[in-house]
Amino acid sequence: MNEYESIQKFVASIKSFIENKEGLQFVTDTKIKVESKTHIIDGALIKNQEALAIFNFKSKSEKLVPKDFLFGMDFYEISYKFLVVTNGILSRVLDRYTDEIREFKSVQALLGFLIKVPSQETIEKNRIKIAEEIQKAVTTFLNADNKFKKFEKTKLEAHFAKEKILSELIFDTDGLFFHLSEDIRDLDNFENIFFQMLTKEVKSGEYIYRYTTLDTAFATINDKSARLNGIAGMNDTSEIGYVETYLDENFIPLQNVKEIQDLNKRFILCGSILQDDLMQWRLYADDSKGACLIFSVNEHNSLSGLQIRKISYGKKINGKNYHSELELIKNIVLTVKKLKHSFQFRALNIWKHFFKSFEYEPEQEVRLLVILSTQNSFIGEGVLSLNQRHNIPKSWCLTATHSIVNPFITMPLDDANLPIKLEKWQATG
Repeated sequence: MNEYESIQKFVASIKSFIENKEGLQFVTDTKIKVESKTHIIDGALIKNQEALAIFNFKSKSEKLVPKDFLFGMDFYEISYKFLVVTNGILSRVLDRYTDEIREFKSVQALLGFLIKVPSQETIEKNRIKIAEEIQKAVTTFLNADNKFKKFEKTKLEAHFAKEKILSELIFDTDGLFFHLSEDIRDLDNFENIFFQMLTKEVKSGEYIYRYTTLDTAFATINDKSARLNGIAGMNDTSEIGYVETYLDENFIPLQNVKEIQDLNKRFILCGSILQDDLMQWRLYADDSKGACLIFSVNEHNSLSGLQIRKISYGKKINGKNYHSELELIKNIVLTVKKLKHSFQFRALNIWKHFFKSFEYEPEQEVRLLVILSTQNSFIGEGVLSLNQRHNIPKSWCLTATHSIVNPFITMPLDDANLPIKLEKWQATG
């Protein structure tokens, strides 16, 4: 048997073993593009679209050291629980959340370990322990961090009471992780309420000032529509991956196709609460030769994929960016990891666009975010009646700032879902 025949038999055995098991899939030679170079993931075990394990195939003469390969896999930013390094005869498995390494000499034993779901009794014991530890961690953090005001601490502590966590804590039997949101489109679920606590709403009747060029101002007025640009083409590109990088310093944004596809369905309209602000005129209104569109905020439907919030900024402490809200999120995730379990804030994928570094705090930004579904309707519209759903056409342009092809959408100003109303506009001079 040559160096790689054992791998071929190994792959055939896996596919044969899972052939009649519903929801399981094993894919090989998956391509991922990183910095214009195509990389190959040798194998991936998928359960109902959740990646359970990533496989690295080695020849018989190579060492099987999972931790040596772990850094490279983190570079691709794929969410998965197990890393399997195998030569087809012997397999070593690293649990990324417990750091435990196991060895297996048969495919059946290996797969039995990878797809095993804990018993209901074990899940329940883990749920209770996790709820207890999250409650303690939140209370300890809030008492140590002076960013949150007394009433904010009270609300957060009440939200993270053990009984409340237990009533919402779910174990995902596909990805083998815990989470607190059954449906991220439901704004009344645990996670969405939590993120609403961490970000400030823009109340009905408040005004938003959008400083822009004369061309954009005239287009908005003449076409009676608001243009929202894709996030990748915004001026401050450092915000792409800001939250992920803060929570995990090894994170590298825009490293796989899915991440780019998701990003290209996210659109924002930026404004400020600052009225007639000289810095805003210079930065965003064509060096004070542009215009300012003045919007009022009106009552609007509650949709997870359409949000208008004030940006939450970090603080400069000892010369570094310290973001209390993100520190709280990190603290909760690490608390569960110390218990040898995986935990995900699934709704963070929506709310991450409302957090920025302290460097941008002078802008006092307000952001209207629209996330399109695969049908180019608002994410979250499915929870409303069907006659309220509508498609939004997506177009592309070449950005002036970065010279990249970037998507944008336009929404009629009289759209019932649009939470802003154009009141007037002004130019300098």
